[in-house]
Amino acid sequence: MSILTSTGLMQKISSNLPSGEMELSRMTDMPEKESLFDSLRFFLRLLGKDILTEKGKLISGFAFALAAAGFAVLVPYALQLIVDRAIPQKSLSLLASYTMGLLGALALCYASWCCQVYFMTRASENIFRSFKLRLSDAILKKHLSFFSRYQSSDLLTRMVADIELVSDFFYKYLLKSLVECVFILVFFIYILIVNWQLSLIALLGIPLMGIVMVALDGPITKTSALARKRLSDQNEKLLDMLQGHKEIRFFQQNEKILAQVEPSFRDYAEANVKFTRTMGATEYLLELVCILITFLPILVGGYVICRGGSGITVGLLVAFQTYLLMLADGVNKVSLGLAESIKANVPVKRLLEILDYPVEEKPRAIDWQDIPDSTAIEFRQVAFGYLKDRKVLKDFNLRIDPREKICIMGQSGSGKSTIANLLLRFLSPDAGEIILGTVNIQNYPLASYLSLFSYVWQDTYLFKLSVKENVSLGWVDVPDPMIEKAIEQVGLKPTVESLPDRHETVIGRDGINFSGGQRQRLALARALIRGPEILILDEFTSALDAELEQKMLDLIFMLFKSQTIICITHSEQVAGRFDRIVRL
Repeated sequence: MSILTSTGLMQKISSNLPSGEMELSRMTDMPEKESLFDSLRFFLRLLGKDILTEKGKLISGFAFALAAAGFAVLVPYALQLIVDRAIPQKSLSLLASYTMGLLGALALCYASWCCQVYFMTRASENIFRSFKLRLSDAILKKHLSFFSRYQSSDLLTRMVADIELVSDFFYKYLLKSLVECVFILVFFIYILIVNWQLSLIALLGIPLMGIVMVALDGPITKTSALARKRLSDQNEKLLDMLQGHKEIRFFQQNEKILAQVEPSFRDYAEANVKFTRTMGATEYLLELVCILITFLPILVGGYVICRGGSGITVGLLVAFQTYLLMLADGVNKVSLGLAESIKANVPVKRLLEILDYPVEEKPRAIDWQDIPDSTAIEFRQVAFGYLKDRKVLKDFNLRIDPREKICIMGQSGSGKSTIANLLLRFLSPDAGEIILGTVNIQNYPLASYLSLFSYVWQDTYLFKLSVKENVSLGWVDVPDPMIEKAIEQVGLKPTVESLPDRHETVIGRDGINFSGGQRQRLALARALIRGPEILILDEFTSALDAELEQKMLDLIFMLFKSQTIICITHSEQVAGRFDRIVRL
């Protein structure tokens, strides 16, 4: 829907959502104050299942991180020996031995680190591949109200940008922070053994980090949430502009539309500047605290040496300085990881909102009672409205006999397409019931119920798949000869034969696309593959000229002469071809 067209229908559908679903929809509009532990808890709730599947690789990664930390400890120790022993004795042999030991420790540390990176990156990619599949599966199982509540641009932002942010946080910050914690633990235990007094002095800077994190927790959360909301608003405007490009070009409204889009760019830029500024201030403060951690023990140790104290040597101070630099770097990375957890909290909650949105009930097992004794359809006192106080249908009654060819007509907004959506269980009646055979349609398992239908509507969507795959979407495990026969029956064989790769040609690639009539014929091939008992046509000829419209009807009546056909149209010429006309 372009910017020039009305969004009233979407607003009507959203306002008709159940109260529980409306509450869910407000989650991202009302960010609450949460702690770092809340952020991590949300993260684990989002990815806990996927992380457990990769626990073997993660454990291996941490084991190599522990080995790397152990080898890294030997590097400053080798420096201490060089300063305290080799240099005072002016011994080249000792210098060479300690240097070789230092280089060997570095090589082993590097090898262990590379192994850690391999296991961690592999685990991370597998985790998010699994999560993307789980999220996509969850979205496909949502009720129609879900797609009315969430715009395509918003869902795209969540499934691409939000997942990218969470993925970056997981590997670049969370996993690396945990690895740094291993290094910090090993280093601190070692320096505590070497000189516990200097080690405790180094600890004085850690409370300052906590104060910085607590002070900036709120601003980071607030500015991050605002930036994500502005990004969704911007994407919605951009998607609107791209989808309505034909109308924009025809009405020559480039300047007007750009004027409507530009504020979304400005708002997102301002929100992103605020967030980046807050994160930059946090990072700089944490770096200052890390510098303080490294300086204090050296100053104290230098004072002890100058006063003639024993137990501290120049070599120990050099080694201690190296340890503290490594330790401070690790503490800084962990602190940044905690700060990033606040940033990641917003996309994590947005993704959780999608997962937590109710899915359609899992269908029960199918038994012989689920096979209707007749394909007769009856609407009994059915009422439905997109707004609670305004019914599109009220006390609607209609019976359609098996194999009957019926046409439903009416003004725009009279409920024609609503009848199809109710019959296909995209919507549920507010009152009354719809009967198939002798059973309420809500009592049939959804999959077995829908297998009785084929549906061809005005805007047939062709996936960026091959012609064969697009046709075979009508059913499961369709053999190639059946697909080729269906394509021939709907009159598409010459068109398909002329394509570069015939049935294997990918639609939408290299400029290959189908005309309106060809798209509808392909939709009929899908319907034919399905072998339905009931065919529903919803304004399927509205984009066709009169001659092609009649040819399509001839084709339909020939291919589906034994099926019930329900046609929704505003065309008197189309309606005149059917056995009965129902006017709303």
